This record gives sequence, C-alpha cells and structure tokens, in this order.
Amino acid sequence: MAVPGCAGAERVARVGLRPARRSRVIDTTGNPARKNHLVTGMSCDHCAAGITEELLQVPGVSDVDVDVAKGTVTVDGAELDDALLRAAIVEAGYEVRGSVAA
Repeated sequence: MAVPGCAGAERVARVGLRPARRSRVIDTTGNPARKNHLVTGMSCDHCAAGITEELLQVPGVSDVDVDVAKGTVTVDGAELDDALLRAAIVEAGYEVRGSVAA
C-alpha cells in the first residue's frame, strides 16, 4: 500500500512500475559480490519497486533485495560499481546514507 506523498508511489504512477519485482540471474563470472546500502525515504512496496527497477539496469547486478522497514538495499552481482549503484538509488528518488558490511 502506498503512503500519501510517497516518491515511490509517484514514480509508479509516472512510469507504470509494479511493486517489488525481483530478478534472479545466475552469476557465471566466478566473481560474485554483494553490496549493502542504508537508504532514506523509503516507506512502501512502491519505493522498493522503484529502487529495484533502477538497480537492475546497472551492469553486473543480478539480484536486488529492498528491506523498507530496515532502510536497507542489498545488491548481488558481479564486479559491482558502488558509484553506479548509488547513482541508481538517487535516480529512483532516494538518498544513500552509507554502506553496511555485507
């Protein structure tokens, strides 16, 4: 359920996203990586969908897990570029507060 004034809900309305889709791709490079970020401004599944959609467009990303309640975003993939991940989260309309240990 969207929260009134939620940036994620506005994004869903604008580009027609569905809540919380995830993609699983098998990493065949042998160089798996995981990045965890603390993100502010998330309040619902629409927020998670917007962030997921943006992150899945970043090269190397194979899976995204957004925990709205904890304010964390976990990205799995190969040869992940932290700057590109952060930029995708910002593009989705949220602020990255920092990284946490994987």
